[in-house]
Amino acid sequence: MTEPNLFYTIETGAGERLTRDGSFYYSETPGGLLQLVTKNGDRVLNEEGEPITLPANTSSLEWRGGQLVAQLAGGGEQAIGTFGIIRVDRPQALEAVGENQFSSESVGVYAEAIGPAAAQIQQKSIESANVDIGQEMAELMATQRQMQFQARAFTFSDDMAGLVNTIRR
Repeated sequence: MTEPNLFYTIETGAGERLTRDGSFYYSETPGGLLQLVTKNGDRVLNEEGEPITLPANTSSLEWRGGQLVAQLAGGGEQAIGTFGIIRVDRPQALEAVGENQFSSESVGVYAEAIGPAAAQIQQKSIESANVDIGQEMAELMATQRQMQFQARAFTFSDDMAGLVNTIRR
């Protein structure tokens, strides 16, 4: 997704969760259909809050014009629907529950479902990290120098204690 406050809705064993991880997979259901799931097997929900199901002969999925379109093995296409996308007013207030999932039950978080036309999804892209690698490397080097200085201070302290012990004898 191209906006920082948009999340997919997924269904986990602990209830509905939000995620920005768009790596989805197919999972076969007992009825022979396919479901769209996350890497953990959690079901991806559509705009109506139901799991996204695909025909059994789906070969690939494409995001086109605000809709999921299944490319079928026989060469045809079938419109599937759209993702359940939530806009969160304060994403920093979401409670991280692990596995790149968030709970919107935190105090002070307002989440609203948005329509497919407003959702900014970019297929086959990777979200950039919010880390400045140059800054992190500079901090790592400063921390390493500080640790070296402290190790030298302990060594010097041990040497001084040894010198004091030899003088007393």
